[in-house]
Amino acid sequence: MGSVLTGWEEKFLRYYREWGSKAQATRAAGISQSTVYDREQRYPEFARDVKEAKEEFLDHLEEDLVRMGREKNNVIATLARLKADRPDRYCEKLQIAGHLETVSYNIAGPEAEKLLQRMLQNITEPTRRMLVAGKGFVSEEPPPG
Repeated sequence: MGSVLTGWEEKFLRYYREWGSKAQATRAAGISQSTVYDREQRYPEFARDVKEAKEEFLDHLEEDLVRMGREKNNVIATLARLKADRPDRYCEKLQIAGHLETVSYNIAGPEAEKLLQRMLQNITEPTRRMLVAGKGFVSEEPPPG
């Protein structure tokens, strides 16, 4: 930060780098989360320091994943890193009527409705009966087309 950091700012940033949690870092620094939020809003340099601290935490977390994957033969850690760095090859996929569809967990509105309609048009009869009996999510009429 361009200006001199106060005692609580230094302590907050040190713990945020270590834990990656603003809640834990503010408790350790003896301040409230709103104090950090206000400081970030008023001082862009401090906001950049907070962002850098988070990036450093994430960098160390990624290093830990690689180490766990290699040293402990941890397949989950290895897959987590591959999903982050190569999502096109290692993201979750869903097979629908012989076609592979990439599932995005961040879709909403019309895009989500369109995906759901495509999925429902291709479900098997046993799946349709299960959905109708279980939750009533699907009408008992077959899909159009």
